[in-house]
Amino acid sequence: MSSYVHLQVKSEYTLLSSTCRIEELVKQAAVDYDALALTDLNVMHGARKFYDACLRYGIQPIIGLEAEMICHETKGTVLLYAMDNRGYEDLLKVSSYLMSKATPLTAKQLLDMTGNRVIIVLPEASHPIASHIEAGDDEAANRSLSFWREHVHSDRLFAGVLPDTQASLHHHEQWRQLMKGHDVPLAATGNVTMLTREDERVKQLLTAVKTDRPIHDVNRYEWRDESYLFDPSEVNRRWPSDEEALHNVRHIQRSCDVQLDQIKTSLPVYRSGPDTVEFTLRNLVMTGAKKRYSEVTASVQERINKELHVIESMNYEDYFLIVWDFMDYARQKGILTGPGRGSAAGSIVAYCLFITDVDPIAYDLLFERFLNPERVSLPDIDIDFPDHRRDEVMRYVMSRYSEERTAQIVTFGTFGKRAALRDAAKALGVREALLERMLKFLPQQAQHLRAAREESKDLSALLEENEEAHSLYEFASAIEGLPRHTSLHAAGVVLSERPLQEVIPTMKNDQGITVTQLPMEDLEAFGLLKIDLLGLRNLTLLEHIQRAVKANAGVDIHPKEVPLDDALTYSLLQSAQTTGVFQFESAGMQRVLRKLKPNQFEDLVAVNALYRPGPMEQIDTFIRGKRNQQSVSYPHPALEAILSSTYGVMVYQEQVMSVAVTIAGYSLADADLLRRAVSKKNKEELEREEGRFIHGAKDQGFSETMAGQLFAWIVKFADYGFNRSHSVAYSFIAYQIAYFKANYPLAFYMSYLNTIGNDRTRLQRTIAEIKERGWKVYPLHSNKWL
Repeated sequence: MSSYVHLQVKSEYTLLSSTCRIEELVKQAAVDYDALALTDLNVMHGARKFYDACLRYGIQPIIGLEAEMICHETKGTVLLYAMDNRGYEDLLKVSSYLMSKATPLTAKQLLDMTGNRVIIVLPEASHPIASHIEAGDDEAANRSLSFWREHVHSDRLFAGVLPDTQASLHHHEQWRQLMKGHDVPLAATGNVTMLTREDERVKQLLTAVKTDRPIHDVNRYEWRDESYLFDPSEVNRRWPSDEEALHNVRHIQRSCDVQLDQIKTSLPVYRSGPDTVEFTLRNLVMTGAKKRYSEVTASVQERINKELHVIESMNYEDYFLIVWDFMDYARQKGILTGPGRGSAAGSIVAYCLFITDVDPIAYDLLFERFLNPERVSLPDIDIDFPDHRRDEVMRYVMSRYSEERTAQIVTFGTFGKRAALRDAAKALGVREALLERMLKFLPQQAQHLRAAREESKDLSALLEENEEAHSLYEFASAIEGLPRHTSLHAAGVVLSERPLQEVIPTMKNDQGITVTQLPMEDLEAFGLLKIDLLGLRNLTLLEHIQRAVKANAGVDIHPKEVPLDDALTYSLLQSAQTTGVFQFESAGMQRVLRKLKPNQFEDLVAVNALYRPGPMEQIDTFIRGKRNQQSVSYPHPALEAILSSTYGVMVYQEQVMSVAVTIAGYSLADADLLRRAVSKKNKEELEREEGRFIHGAKDQGFSETMAGQLFAWIVKFADYGFNRSHSVAYSFIAYQIAYFKANYPLAFYMSYLNTIGNDRTRLQRTIAEIKERGWKVYPLHSNKWL
C-alpha cells in the first residue's frame, strides 16, 4: 500500500462538479491506498455513505469538508478534517451553517465553530491568500496568513500544495515561500474530482451543464486538468522534491480517527407528565380497546399484552406515543386520516390508539410482520392525510418536538436516462432531430441507458451507424444517475432526542424548511426515528364527498362508518364503473373486476394484492377457484386452512409466514425472517433457511422429500406475496369511495371533478361517464356553487 493519502477529494455530492461516485471512488482507492478523505464543497451529503464504503473495502475514512468563507473581505475556501467525533460535530456545525444561512461565513465565525479537534489545511488553489498572491498584494497575503497562525495551533494548521504538474497557474513558488516564512508546514493535497484521466471530457461536460454553456466554451482550468485519483506511481512525478509535504499527508491521516458508529441519537422522549411512558401507553391502549371492542375478550387482551411486551422490551413506547400524539392532533382538527398503511395495520396497539382503523384480529393480520423482536430495527408507521392538510400535521410535529430536533428529509434529483441525453445533447450541440430519434428508440421499461441499448434493436443500430449518436450516448451514460439537484422527500420527517446538528448535517431549503443533508437510507444508522406523513389525494376526495353529501342530501356519513356489505357498491364494482375509485380505475383492473364479480370485501383485498407484475398471472387461478371451489388444489392438505380463503393461491406475505409456522414449527418472528430471506434471494441465507425448514418439518412429521418440495414451493411463490395489512387498509379507502359513488353519485362526481385538477384524460373520461347517466356538466359560474 502507498503511504500517500488523497486529502482533497470531491464526490458526486459536490453537485455537477465531480464524476466520482462514492462506491466506485472508494473501491478504486482501496486497490492502492489504505486511507482516503472526502472533502465535498460545503456539504456532507455523502459522509455516511463514504464512511460505510471505506469500512467495507478495508480502508480508513477521513471525514473532511471544503468550506467557503471570507477572510479579510476576500472569498475563498479552507479544508477541514475531523480528528475525532468531536471534530466531526464541529464539521456538522460548519456545513449546516453554510447550507442554512444567507450570510457568508467569515473566517472568525468558522474558527469559533471549530475547536481543537479539527485540522485545517489552506488549499493552494482556492484560499483567499492565493488570491492575494495572484493580485501581487504581499501585505494582504501576510496579514491573512498571520490571522490563521494566530488562531490555529501549529500542530493543526497546514498549507496544501498542488502537484508541480498542476501548479503553474497558481503562483506555486510564491505560495511555498510564504508558508515557509511563517513556519506553516506543507501538505501534498492534490484535488480529485475524477476517477481516471479518461473522465476529463465527462467532467468538462458536467461543467458545461452546470454553467449552461456549450462544452467547447469550457476551458481546462475550470475542470482541473489531472484532477483524477492517480495511482502511487505518479506521486513522485507530481511532488518530486516534497518529502516533507508527503510526510505531512500521512501525519494528517494518523491524526484523524472518526468513529461514526459511536454517534447515535435516540427516540425523542414523549413527555407524559408524572406517569411513566409504559403506564401512559398501556392506559391509552386499554382506553382505546374499550372503544374499539364491545367487549375486551380474553383473545383481545392476550394480543394487547403480547404486543405491549414486545414494544416495551424494544423500548419503543415513546415511538407509539409520538405517533398517537400527532394523530390525536389531526382528529382534534377534523383532519381525515387513512385507515393504515403498510404493516402497521397488523398491530392491535396501533388500532386501539386510533393510529390505524383495521382490526388485526378480525382480518387475521400478523404483528410480527410489523415489529419483529428477532429483527432489531425501528418500527415504520406511515400515515396518510388529505394532501391539502398534510402540511398542517407536519408543522405540528416540527413545532411539538422543536426545530433543532426535527427535519424533513433530502432527496436527490438525478440524471435519468432521458434527462442525461437531453442535457448532454444541449452541451454538445447535438441536432434536435437526432436527439428526438434517440429518445423515441428508448424502451420505457429500460432501467438505464446501457440496458436500453441491449433492449432496443433500433437504438443499437443507430449507435453503430452514427458517430454523433454514439458519442452522445456515451456521454449521457457517463452522467446518468449522478445527482443533479436536491429536493424534499415527499413524506419523510426525522425526530431526534439530541439536537440534530450533534448527529447529522442539516440545511435549509428555499422555503426555510430544515432538511437533513443525508438521504433517508443513511439516517437509521444514527438511530434517527423516521416517520412518513403522506398526502393522499383520495383522502381529500373523501373529505369533499362527505361535505357534499351533508350539503346536498342532509346526512353526515363519515367514510369510516360506511357498511362493508352494501349491495349497490358491489354492483358498481362488478360492472367496473370505477372511474375515480382508488386502486380500481385502470382499464386492466376494470377487466379483472368484470371477470371476478367481487361480492365481499375479501375479494377486494385479494385483487388489490394480486394486480401487480408477477402475481398477476395467478388472477385467473384465483377467479376459477372463487367460481368453482371444487377445482381448488393445495400443495399439501395441511395448507388448506391457510390458503382456502384465497382458493389455493399464495397471495399474502403473511401466508408465507403461516406456512412456516404450520409446516416447520417456526415462531412467527422466525417466520418473518424466513420471508425476508426468501424475498432477498440471498443464496447463503436461502441455503441456511432451507436446512432449518426441512429439519423443522421433519420434526412436525413431514418427510424430507415433502419438506424440500414445500420449501421450493415457498421460494417460487413467496415473491408474489403482498403485505396483507397494507392491502386491507387500502381496500378500505377504495371501498369507501366506491360506496359514495354508488349511493351518492352526484356528490361523488362534484367532488371528484374538483380534486383532479387539470388531468385532461380523467376529466374527459369522467364527463363522458356523467353524460352516459343522463346528467349535464356546466362550466364554473362566478356567482354560484352547487
